[in-house]
Amino acid sequence: VVAWVEVRSGWPNNAEQRCAGSTRILKPGGRLMVADFFQFKHDLNAAAAERMRFWLDGWALPHLANVSDFGEAITRVGFQNVECDDITANVLAARHQYTTMRDGLWGYSVFTARKPSS
Repeated sequence: VVAWVEVRSGWPNNAEQRCAGSTRILKPGGRLMVADFFQFKHDLNAAAAERMRFWLDGWALPHLANVSDFGEAITRVGFQNVECDDITANVLAARHQYTTMRDGLWGYSVFTARKPSS
């Protein structure tokens, strides 16, 4: 069984809660896949934060989950074999998204993980 999740909101504030919800719907040994925008840096300076805010407002997103924090949340709720693939190179972005993506502020990642068999 595979659960595929692509969500544009909610991860930053309750990633652990949402991942825990996935453990309830997956059978033992089931796989979780999450594909989404993730912020790659923890602390942005004011200029970088303003650049991110410009395009995030257009998507009605308050902010992005940090990629490393998200991986830790999946692990904390009990998923195993957590892997993250940065597929940013395969993403086409609009102008304002592109400049922040090019500068490494955010990217598009796919997480996979397995629910323990027992």
